[in-house]
Amino acid sequence: MEKNNMSSEQFRTDPKPVSIQGNTNEMYGSEFGTSAFGPQVGEDIPCAVCRSLGDSSVLMIPARDSCFLGGGTNIQAPVAFHAYLSSDKTYPVGIPWKYDTILTNIGNAYNKISGKFTAPEAGLYLFTFSTSVNLNGQAAPSLVVNGNVKVVQVCNNPPPGNKRFTCSNTAVIQLQKGQTVNIQETVTTAQPLGTFSTFAGYRIS
Repeated sequence: MEKNNMSSEQFRTDPKPVSIQGNTNEMYGSEFGTSAFGPQVGEDIPCAVCRSLGDSSVLMIPARDSCFLGGGTNIQAPVAFHAYLSSDKTYPVGIPWKYDTILTNIGNAYNKISGKFTAPEAGLYLFTFSTSVNLNGQAAPSLVVNGNVKVVQVCNNPPPGNKRFTCSNTAVIQLQKGQTVNIQETVTTAQPLGTFSTFAGYRIS
Protein backbone atom coordinates (compact mmCIF):
# COMPACT_ATOMS: atom_id res chain seq x y z
CA MET A 1 0.00 0.00 0.00
CA GLU A 2 1.36 3.37 -0.97
CA LYS A 3 1.60 5.86 1.83
CA ASN A 4 1.71 9.61 1.44
CA ASN A 5 3.69 11.43 4.09
CA MET A 6 2.73 15.07 4.13
CA SER A 7 4.71 17.59 6.12
CA SER A 8 3.19 20.58 7.84
CA GLU A 9 4.66 22.72 5.09
CA GLN A 10 2.28 21.09 2.60
CA PHE A 11 -0.68 22.69 4.39
CA ARG A 12 -1.34 26.37 4.78
CA THR A 13 -3.59 27.86 7.44
CA ASP A 14 -4.75 31.38 6.77
CA PRO A 15 -6.94 33.22 9.30
CA LYS A 16 -10.19 34.62 7.95
CA PRO A 17 -12.28 37.17 9.90
CA VAL A 18 -15.74 35.94 10.86
CA SER A 19 -18.31 38.36 12.26
CA ILE A 20 -21.26 37.08 14.31
CA GLN A 21 -23.62 39.59 15.95
CA GLY A 22 -20.98 42.32 15.95
CA ASN A 23 -18.15 40.17 17.34
CA THR A 24 -15.23 39.53 14.99
CA ASN A 25 -12.98 36.50 15.41
CA GLU A 26 -10.55 34.62 13.19
CA MET A 27 -11.34 31.25 11.70
CA TYR A 28 -8.38 29.17 10.53
CA GLY A 29 -8.84 26.89 7.54
CA SER A 30 -6.51 24.55 5.68
CA GLU A 31 -5.55 24.30 2.02
CA PHE A 32 -3.96 21.46 0.10
CA GLY A 33 -0.26 22.11 -0.46
CA THR A 34 0.15 19.15 -2.83
CA SER A 35 -1.88 17.42 -5.51
CA ALA A 36 -1.16 13.96 -4.06
CA PHE A 37 -4.76 13.63 -2.90
CA GLY A 38 -6.33 14.81 -6.14
CA PRO A 39 -7.34 18.47 -5.61
CA GLN A 40 -5.34 21.28 -7.07
CA VAL A 41 -2.72 22.94 -4.93
CA GLY A 42 -4.26 25.77 -2.90
CA GLU A 43 -7.81 24.40 -2.79
CA ASP A 44 -9.54 24.33 0.58
CA ILE A 45 -9.66 21.10 2.53
CA PRO A 46 -13.35 20.16 2.91
CA CYS A 47 -14.67 21.13 6.32
CA ALA A 48 -17.82 22.48 7.89
CA VAL A 49 -18.84 24.38 10.98
CA CYS A 50 -22.37 23.27 11.75
CA ARG A 51 -24.81 24.86 14.14
CA SER A 52 -27.35 22.33 15.36
CA LEU A 53 -30.90 23.13 16.44
CA GLY A 54 -30.13 21.74 19.89
CA ASP A 55 -27.70 22.86 22.55
CA SER A 56 -24.39 22.12 20.86
CA SER A 57 -22.60 22.85 17.62
CA VAL A 58 -20.46 20.45 15.63
CA LEU A 59 -17.05 21.21 14.19
CA MET A 60 -15.99 18.75 11.47
CA ILE A 61 -12.47 19.00 10.03
CA PRO A 62 -11.56 17.57 7.59
CA ALA A 63 -13.36 15.51 4.93
CA ARG A 64 -16.92 16.91 5.31
CA ASP A 65 -18.41 19.89 3.57
CA SER A 66 -22.00 19.48 4.74
CA CYS A 67 -23.74 19.17 8.10
CA PHE A 68 -25.49 16.27 9.74
CA LEU A 69 -29.29 16.15 9.65
CA GLY A 70 -30.60 18.80 12.00
CA GLY A 71 -27.63 21.13 11.61
CA GLY A 72 -27.26 24.25 9.49
CA THR A 73 -24.42 25.06 7.15
CA ASN A 74 -24.17 28.60 8.36
CA ILE A 75 -24.14 30.32 11.71
CA GLN A 76 -27.15 32.61 12.03
CA ALA A 77 -28.84 34.23 14.97
CA PRO A 78 -32.40 33.01 15.62
CA VAL A 79 -35.36 35.03 14.33
CA ALA A 80 -38.68 34.89 16.20
CA PHE A 81 -41.49 37.21 17.23
CA HIS A 82 -44.81 37.13 19.07
CA ALA A 83 -47.16 40.11 19.40
CA TYR A 84 -50.81 40.86 20.14
CA LEU A 85 -53.36 43.68 19.84
CA SER A 86 -53.34 45.79 23.01
CA SER A 87 -57.03 46.75 22.64
CA ASP A 88 -60.14 46.06 20.56
CA LYS A 89 -59.74 47.32 16.99
CA THR A 90 -61.72 47.97 13.83
CA TYR A 91 -59.87 47.41 10.56
CA PRO A 92 -61.21 48.02 7.04
CA VAL A 93 -60.17 45.89 4.08
CA GLY A 94 -56.54 46.21 3.01
CA ILE A 95 -55.13 47.82 6.16
CA PRO A 96 -52.34 45.90 7.96
CA TRP A 97 -53.22 44.95 11.52
CA LYS A 98 -50.76 46.49 13.95
CA TYR A 99 -50.04 44.06 16.76
CA ASP A 100 -48.63 46.70 19.07
CA THR A 101 -47.74 44.71 22.19
CA ILE A 102 -44.61 42.64 21.68
CA LEU A 103 -43.82 39.61 23.81
CA THR A 104 -40.83 38.43 21.77
CA ASN A 105 -38.89 40.02 18.94
CA ILE A 106 -35.58 38.20 18.57
CA GLY A 107 -33.75 39.69 15.61
CA ASN A 108 -36.05 42.77 15.55
CA ALA A 109 -37.62 41.64 12.28
CA TYR A 110 -41.16 42.57 13.36
CA ASN A 111 -42.20 46.24 13.30
CA LYS A 112 -45.14 47.10 15.55
CA ILE A 113 -45.59 50.49 13.87
CA SER A 114 -46.23 49.01 10.42
CA GLY A 115 -47.48 45.62 11.65
CA LYS A 116 -45.10 43.92 9.23
CA PHE A 117 -42.43 41.25 9.58
CA THR A 118 -39.46 41.63 7.23
CA ALA A 119 -37.37 38.54 6.49
CA PRO A 120 -33.75 39.31 7.45
CA GLU A 121 -32.51 36.37 5.39
CA ALA A 122 -33.88 33.91 2.87
CA GLY A 123 -35.26 30.80 4.54
CA LEU A 124 -38.22 28.71 5.59
CA TYR A 125 -40.49 30.47 8.08
CA LEU A 126 -43.53 29.48 10.14
CA PHE A 127 -46.29 31.98 10.94
CA THR A 128 -49.40 31.63 13.07
CA PHE A 129 -52.20 34.11 13.78
CA SER A 130 -55.23 33.91 16.04
CA THR A 131 -58.26 36.20 16.02
CA SER A 132 -60.92 36.63 18.69
CA VAL A 133 -64.29 38.36 18.16
CA ASN A 134 -67.26 39.19 20.39
CA LEU A 135 -70.93 38.36 19.83
CA ASN A 136 -71.94 39.61 16.38
CA GLY A 137 -68.28 40.29 15.66
CA GLN A 138 -66.63 39.18 12.46
CA ALA A 139 -63.22 39.03 10.84
CA ALA A 140 -61.65 37.37 7.83
CA PRO A 141 -57.96 38.20 8.15
CA SER A 142 -55.38 36.93 5.69
CA LEU A 143 -51.66 36.35 5.90
CA VAL A 144 -50.11 38.47 3.17
CA VAL A 145 -46.61 38.22 1.66
CA ASN A 146 -45.48 41.30 -0.26
CA GLY A 147 -49.11 42.23 -0.84
CA ASN A 148 -50.17 38.74 -2.00
CA VAL A 149 -52.67 36.72 0.05
CA LYS A 150 -51.29 33.32 1.08
CA VAL A 151 -53.62 32.08 3.84
CA VAL A 152 -57.18 33.15 4.75
CA GLN A 153 -58.88 32.82 8.13
CA VAL A 154 -62.63 33.26 8.69
CA CYS A 155 -63.92 34.13 12.17
CA ASN A 156 -67.61 35.01 12.43
CA ASN A 157 -69.63 34.89 15.66
CA PRO A 158 -73.33 35.41 14.79
CA PRO A 159 -76.21 35.25 17.34
CA PRO A 160 -77.22 33.49 19.51
CA GLY A 161 -73.60 33.09 20.66
CA ASN A 162 -72.80 34.73 23.98
CA LYS A 163 -69.08 34.05 24.25
CA ARG A 164 -65.91 35.14 22.53
CA PHE A 165 -65.13 33.23 19.36
CA THR A 166 -61.48 32.52 18.48
CA CYS A 167 -60.03 31.30 15.19
CA SER A 168 -56.46 30.50 14.18
CA ASN A 169 -54.37 29.49 11.19
CA THR A 170 -50.76 28.55 10.45
CA ALA A 171 -48.57 28.80 7.37
CA VAL A 172 -45.08 27.56 6.48
CA ILE A 173 -43.62 29.80 3.78
CA GLN A 174 -40.33 30.08 1.90
CA LEU A 175 -39.24 33.72 1.97
CA GLN A 176 -36.54 35.70 0.25
CA LYS A 177 -34.54 38.34 2.09
CA GLY A 178 -36.51 41.57 2.41
CA GLN A 179 -39.98 40.10 1.79
CA THR A 180 -42.66 41.34 4.18
CA VAL A 181 -45.39 39.40 5.95
CA ASN A 182 -48.43 40.90 7.66
CA ILE A 183 -52.06 40.26 8.58
CA GLN A 184 -54.89 42.27 7.01
CA GLU A 185 -58.61 42.05 6.35
CA THR A 186 -59.50 41.00 2.80
CA VAL A 187 -63.29 40.49 2.93
CA THR A 188 -65.11 42.96 5.20
CA THR A 189 -64.54 45.34 8.10
CA ALA A 190 -62.95 43.36 10.93
CA GLN A 191 -63.53 43.77 14.66
CA PRO A 192 -60.79 41.81 16.44
CA LEU A 193 -60.55 41.81 20.22
CA GLY A 194 -57.45 43.03 21.98
CA THR A 195 -55.17 40.69 23.98
CA PHE A 196 -56.70 37.57 22.41
CA SER A 197 -55.72 38.38 18.81
CA THR A 198 -52.10 37.43 18.17
CA PHE A 199 -49.47 37.18 15.43
CA ALA A 200 -46.27 35.13 15.74
CA GLY A 201 -43.59 33.57 13.62
CA TYR A 202 -40.05 32.23 13.47
CA ARG A 203 -37.43 31.00 11.03
CA ILE A 204 -37.27 27.23 10.74
CA SER A 205 -34.14 27.06 8.61
